[in-house]
Amino acid sequence: MIGKIQEQRVSIRRYNFNEEKHDRFYDIARQSFNFGSPWTVEQYQETLAREDLVFFVAEIETHLIGYIGGKLFLDDAEVFTIVVSKEFQQQQVAHFLLNRFEEECRSMKIDTIFLEVRESNEIARSFYLKNQFEVTEVRENYYTHPSENAIIMKSKSREKEEHGQEADFSDRDQL
Repeated sequence: MIGKIQEQRVSIRRYNFNEEKHDRFYDIARQSFNFGSPWTVEQYQETLAREDLVFFVAEIETHLIGYIGGKLFLDDAEVFTIVVSKEFQQQQVAHFLLNRFEEECRSMKIDTIFLEVRESNEIARSFYLKNQFEVTEVRENYYTHPSENAIIMKSKSREKEEHGQEADFSDRDQL
């Protein structure tokens, strides 16, 4: 079993749409989300093969421990999914994945990022609020299995500040 993140070298990299890791993506989602994976294995396979989407993965050596993915449009972006394997949650992996997605948006001159989250997912909502997302609307009964509202959130691109200094992303590929 892989040890805690502090004992391992984690890398964040762009996922290549030709890779065949859809089973691992599905397994992480199935184990990590309260209501199981929102997508089937086949949906992951189809989604990860799309060249119009961007995914970033967090890995220890070649072992996938988390990912973020979405679509970059002309003026804005949408995060479709972000998930970290249970054993690596609460260890900053999601924070670094989100930062890498935001960095990609800034490089494309995209300044607004949207996402949706289940109303009951307090941990995720808190995470997004801490990362300067704000609630823009509620979509009634958006989710199924079980039926639940979606909270739509957005974030304006900004240079992240950590401890009063501009964030340094130069070492982003090695955490």
